[in-house]
Amino acid sequence: MYLFRDPLPENKSNRSKMEAKKTAIEKGRKRRVGFSVEIKFHENSQSIPTELSENARKNEACFRARKDAQKVIALFEQRPLWSKHALMDLTGMKSDTMKELLPMIAFYWKTGPWARLWNRFGFNPLKEKLEGRKYQSIDVRVNMDTSIHVKRRTMSKLPNVVVYNTILKDGPMEWAHEAQRMLDAKKKEEERNAQREKGK
Repeated sequence: MYLFRDPLPENKSNRSKMEAKKTAIEKGRKRRVGFSVEIKFHENSQSIPTELSENARKNEACFRARKDAQKVIALFEQRPLWSKHALMDLTGMKSDTMKELLPMIAFYWKTGPWARLWNRFGFNPLKEKLEGRKYQSIDVRVNMDTSIHVKRRTMSKLPNVVVYNTILKDGPMEWAHEAQRMLDAKKKEEERNAQREKGK
């Protein structure tokens, strides 16, 4: 059993929503055809690609002669599925180089349990389930915009300039810590004043 969200069932309401989301560019632009073989889980789960595309096969001899290709091939021999960013990190290659090499070694999962992973030609994770289930991808999305935007730009006249500067520089979490430190300092000063008054 694979844990991933199935696509919406196709009916009139869903179809109209999808059509409404399409832009003029999506309607007019033709699909970009490259060397890579891309498949969707719910459409191509019965037929897994086992060889290169026709366009890629023309350049196979040049590809085999490249030294950087041997590094990527060796990594795919260690494990059958990789993400592009993991391969870039291990090999030190750039994204443009990976775009040339990966279509010659593997096909790309667009959806499903192995979404956004490159699958080595000849390995079928649906048949070899014990091996394939270890490489299922997890989609984690984090909102990187953690800054608090203030409408007022002139900060010099505000009484709590320190707090606003902390928000803009360090983000909301650091601002919360700074605010707590300010409250603690104020509380300690009040306690000291109270002790001085008792001493008098």
